[in-house]
Amino acid sequence: MHNLHISLTEFRNESRALKETASLLEHGRVQSVAIAALHADGLAERETLGPRRELYRLRIKSRSLPARLPFQILKFAEFCARVLGLAMRQRPQVVNVHTLALLPLGVFLKLLFRARLVYDAHELETEVEGLRGLRQNLSRMVERLCMPAVDLTITVGPMIRDWYRERYQIENVVAVLNCPVFKVVERRGRLREELGISPEQKICLYQGALCSGRGIELLLESFELMDDNNVVLVCMGYGELEYLVKDAANRCSRIHYFPAVPPALVLEYTVDADIGFALIENTCLSYYLCLPNKLFEYAMAGVPVISSPLPEMRALMVEYRIGAVISDSTPTAVEHAVQEINTFDRDALRQHLAEFTRRFCWQEQEAVMMDAYQQHIFR
Repeated sequence: MHNLHISLTEFRNESRALKETASLLEHGRVQSVAIAALHADGLAERETLGPRRELYRLRIKSRSLPARLPFQILKFAEFCARVLGLAMRQRPQVVNVHTLALLPLGVFLKLLFRARLVYDAHELETEVEGLRGLRQNLSRMVERLCMPAVDLTITVGPMIRDWYRERYQIENVVAVLNCPVFKVVERRGRLREELGISPEQKICLYQGALCSGRGIELLLESFELMDDNNVVLVCMGYGELEYLVKDAANRCSRIHYFPAVPPALVLEYTVDADIGFALIENTCLSYYLCLPNKLFEYAMAGVPVISSPLPEMRALMVEYRIGAVISDSTPTAVEHAVQEINTFDRDALRQHLAEFTRRFCWQEQEAVMMDAYQQHIFR
């Protein structure tokens, strides 16, 4: 079987799609994988990601046009046409779409090639941050119309899985958590060395997208107000709030900015941290029900976690005792959570983190995903 994955990103740090496609190839369930994504300046138009796995960044000539609705429709139409051209060459038997906007295209390709369709919902797609009014109503209508054609829906957490099951009265939905591949990570001091952080200082790390809804502003305010110079904040990633982090770093010696690193290197930097922040603001239903991958990455690196008090996150934190949950979104609550972790028994904490990573690693999630494919795609 040939497998086509379609993403509306530039495929810079798409760890989830990389793990999924690698697992499908390693288990011999597909013969080849082609990934269609967006091209951007400085990125290769074609990359070989491994045996029988190719990435195609499609150059969209209209992409430089203004971000107004008529032009956005034109850009999307051109992207779909380019994907169709790629699909005609690949003749896929399985099509994976990685966002709701691409679901109608996925349905079309399913009908054209008599393929199986996988809807890989990276969020609760109709309830995401910033989606409201007419756009949200249209998104809900599109998803409802397309869902009967979907052979398998993959979600990122149990509560989102249950939401899809209840909303559409379907059973072909599975939760595959975005956990890292299990590995033993040794601390080499890369983050400290590259940022010039002394061994006496504790590193509190935020890694991931620097965008709204992730507690970035709260963390910056908290560390600017802290009196303890032996505790520093490192924000590692990229996004629309990158400028805020850089401005805060220029004002405050306790705050550092570090650019995003490739997925394969993330844990090598994460392991240098003493505490990891997994903060999500309750601004939409998708965030409220989320289970961010950074929580699993921190634990894999042996780093205790400070999380938001959202239901999925709180449940794991309480059951496995791998860190602290902030009481509210205030600088005082952040500081108290940091102090709370500093009082934990370190040996017990290491044991809890080790138990957690054995349970929540990609090898375990891969088994869940492959069972779902066997039941709904390869039957």
